[in-house]
Amino acid sequence: MSELLKKAKENYKSADLLCNRHKMWASSVHCSYYSCLQVIIHLIEDKTLNAKWEAFQKNAKGDKNIAKEDLGMHNMYINFMKKQIMEVDYDSLRIFGKIDNLKKARVASAYLNDEITEQRANSSIERAKEVRDLLIENFIKS
Repeated sequence: MSELLKKAKENYKSADLLCNRHKMWASSVHCSYYSCLQVIIHLIEDKTLNAKWEAFQKNAKGDKNIAKEDLGMHNMYINFMKKQIMEVDYDSLRIFGKIDNLKKARVASAYLNDEITEQRANSSIERAKEVRDLLIENFIKS
């Protein structure tokens, strides 16, 4: 197992522990989001998707129609995986779209003066599970 997948698994477990045992809901949201992002980065670094990633990056940076904020690395990773998912199973895009909610929750938990509730933390854990399961089922070879 790659180090990124180990970290992703650890972050997912940490999200649950932080939320349900320690009542540290903002930190739990952070871990939920990163547990998904680390799976995405692992997939990109894998030989199967690496060439597609290189081409995607090159095209995105040269495309004048792409908003500057969409060129941030997290957005680039997420947008790249959206394209890959559309090639595999377009209907799964609805599930993967939950990563956008996770990202918003992570920003709120880290940078905004928003209260992060137990409900929001649990919702983030559930979304992370759905996104992770989708990525693992469709892209990680057993």
